[in-house]
Amino acid sequence: MRELNEKMVKFCEQYVANSFNGTLAYKFVYETDNDNVAAVEANRLLKDIRIVEKIKEVEDSYRIAGHKIGINKQAIMNAIARMLNATKIIFYNGVEVRSVEDYTAINNAITTYAKLTGDFAPEEKKIKLSDDGDVKNISKLTKEEREEYKTKILAEL
Repeated sequence: MRELNEKMVKFCEQYVANSFNGTLAYKFVYETDNDNVAAVEANRLLKDIRIVEKIKEVEDSYRIAGHKIGINKQAIMNAIARMLNATKIIFYNGVEVRSVEDYTAINNAITTYAKLTGDFAPEEKKIKLSDDGDVKNISKLTKEEREEYKTKILAEL
């Protein structure tokens, strides 16, 4: 099997760095402004098994780098817990008037939490919530069980 050329490798790196947006990655690496061409060509590249394997390697290197600087499941869940109480300051004529809930940050925290716990994921895409292999299908829990599970997770943080 032929090896990837330099631009293909850079495409893989940019694909991961751009939140898995193939069009943006292609436009950056291949220096084109045409969205249609970039989308078609990125799609073509993403069908190449060598590209898919290289993307997995790049993802793993990001994961390893994250772990080295302390980014892990617990750190992410701690950040999400803080974001659920996010506020922003309202200024008027340069003077702080009041503090209000930051609904954008709160919504992002809820969405991220739901994705991590599998609320939006099909069964085969569920992730482990703990290192002991504890996997929960949140969508099948009752409201009370969800609250109990949420309390358990937050208590572990």
